[in-house]
Amino acid sequence: MSSESCPKWYDELNHSDWEKRFLAAKKASSEHARIEWENFSEEKRKCMSAKVVSLLDDPHSRVRAQIASAIANLKIQEGKDALVAALADPNEWVRVQVTEALGQVGDPELAQVVAGHLQDEQESHVKATLVKILGCIGDEKMLPVLALYLEDPDSRVRANCVEALSRLKLGKAELKESMLKLVNDPSNRVRANIALVLVSIGEGKGREILEEMLISSDEYMRASALYALGELNCSDDCGRIIHFFDDESWLVRKNAVRAIVKHGKKAGQVLSGALKSQNFQARLCALDAFGSIRDVSIRTAVIELLDDEVGEVRSKAEELLDILNGY
Repeated sequence: MSSESCPKWYDELNHSDWEKRFLAAKKASSEHARIEWENFSEEKRKCMSAKVVSLLDDPHSRVRAQIASAIANLKIQEGKDALVAALADPNEWVRVQVTEALGQVGDPELAQVVAGHLQDEQESHVKATLVKILGCIGDEKMLPVLALYLEDPDSRVRANCVEALSRLKLGKAELKESMLKLVNDPSNRVRANIALVLVSIGEGKGREILEEMLISSDEYMRASALYALGELNCSDDCGRIIHFFDDESWLVRKNAVRAIVKHGKKAGQVLSGALKSQNFQARLCALDAFGSIRDVSIRTAVIELLDDEVGEVRSKAEELLDILNGY
């Protein structure tokens, strides 16, 4: 082997304790390890690759699952065939991680292989991941395969199928036709994904779906619609999102904060108004959002909340001031 010294995590891949091997594989999945790996010579990487890939046959499933992520992170080309073989691993969670790893490889030649395993897969969460990865690979020839899973009984599979189809290089008419089949799907996630796709191709039905979801009595529908508004990142939606800061559902309020944060400082004006809301939940949401955006221009308004009648608001204001002051 090259005279270059091996990183500590690599040496620990040989440890007799599976937890040590697992933690070593986890370290190999980090950005630091990837940069370290790239700085080694080609000869060194080739020598080390064999050991890394061999852990796809480790007796412990957690090690196998984590090493799949490491192979993708380190971009070990020699591991592609081994990952394909590992799609048949007896442990479903290993198959999920292996599928994710193949998605990072992104080789169009893998599409047929992934599709073949999809046909034989019985576990819904593995199927959902395989469907998602077919979209990431991006082979438009997979349209007939993916179309079959728009009607899968599992909502996770259908939702991922919508995302996958949106990634293929399909014409707008073809994509619209596929999406409109599911506009009345009972799943909140499926509907939100469909709305996002339709809005992205300029189809007005997408906005109609989101409006229907926002006024739904189902908190999951409202929460998913707010997620979609965050993804769309349209300034005109800021006021609509703020409206849900005082929603009765914690989940809806949480998604409203996440959605508004994606708009960054563009949402500053409507957020400042929420700091003065008569509803203390809305004030808390506004403080949470400003904590992520870190807009120092609202420091004075936050200081005023140190005298708020609600103790939770006062504490949150203290926390935000520390953030804004760099503590």
